[in-house]
Amino acid sequence: MEMNPVVVEAEEAVEASVAAFAAVLTGREVAPSGAAGGPDEGAGCWAAVGTNDGLQRLADGALDALAAVARSEAKLAAVKAQAVSLSSCLCK
Repeated sequence: MEMNPVVVEAEEAVEASVAAFAAVLTGREVAPSGAAGGPDEGAGCWAAVGTNDGLQRLADGALDALAAVARSEAKLAAVKAQAVSLSSCLCK
């Protein structure tokens, strides 16, 4: 079990992000506050324009989630590279 509180907090944030991505993909989007949405729950940006095309929302949600996951993976790769770099300096 990790003892560093900053690492624990960061890991919890990553887990929450993964859960949010999964919610988008299953159509169970939640409001930014974390509370369930209203009648247009899961409609995302489409609720504002009045469309009720579930397939379009699903496709857009999947693409948004894929793009966000790719950005997250790039950021995590940068952190990994920095950690490897620091650990190799410490081992010399």
